[in-house]
Amino acid sequence: MEKDKNQLINRLEEELFCTRFELNALSDLIIRDKAERWVPDFIHTVNENEHQARYIYASKYVKDKKVLDIACGTGKGSFILMTKGEPSEITAGDIDSDAIRYAKHRFYHERINFQNIDAEKIDYIDQFDVITSFETIEHLKKIDVFLEKVKKALKNKGVFIVSTPISSKEIDYQSKNPYHVQEWGFKAFHKIISKHFNIEDIYIQSYELYRPENTNKIIKLLKKIRNKIISLTGLERRTNKREDKIQYYELEKFSGQYDEKELGVSRIGYQIIIAKKND
Repeated sequence: MEKDKNQLINRLEEELFCTRFELNALSDLIIRDKAERWVPDFIHTVNENEHQARYIYASKYVKDKKVLDIACGTGKGSFILMTKGEPSEITAGDIDSDAIRYAKHRFYHERINFQNIDAEKIDYIDQFDVITSFETIEHLKKIDVFLEKVKKALKNKGVFIVSTPISSKEIDYQSKNPYHVQEWGFKAFHKIISKHFNIEDIYIQSYELYRPENTNKIIKLLKKIRNKIISLTGLERRTNKREDKIQYYELEKFSGQYDEKELGVSRIGYQIIIAKKND
């Protein structure tokens, strides 16, 4: 009985922590129109769809594989990889300890190991079949060090799936996004990756130049927060119902169908590279 009571108290504490985390995200979104971190339901819909589309695509590569998800944030992407791709296990790491705490509660899965990991300090040797790194590399200062560490962490013929925004400049050290150390043009990023990996495929993911209004969603969001606290809804019921109802921003394999000069200029979005370890 005492054990059950302690478990309930712990669950409530974690629920309240996650709710505060979501309120902070809501504040950033509504007041400052800023949402750099992916907190599910508390980010512009277009951004959420983009994130999910990348992870859903990556799930095709992870069946029965050992996966490392670098900069996993709040864990939704890692959860998508697990439930849709069915890898044997996932190590999901992020430098933000609060994001990892959130992930462990909201997106718990027995085969996902959420832990604090600094992307520039990963220290694995030949351990993973697949490594994913979405919207990470542009935040880092030591790019070549990071890519070498990723390479060392992959097993022979391991797959590296990486994405980054497409800049209008070859290299942009003054991005409009204050969290980005640098961004790359379409071809410039290929040169960075090719120094360490063999590029297998390149995908682009573009979107319209708009962001939907979120003010009309505040009441619905607050109701969700209230319901989370009152019901302490089970994780499986909360996370598994929404996937198929969302219209994703699909990835499109690049085969020269667009003028490369358009990418990052009139065709805004991301590129996703599928690469292999080039021993």
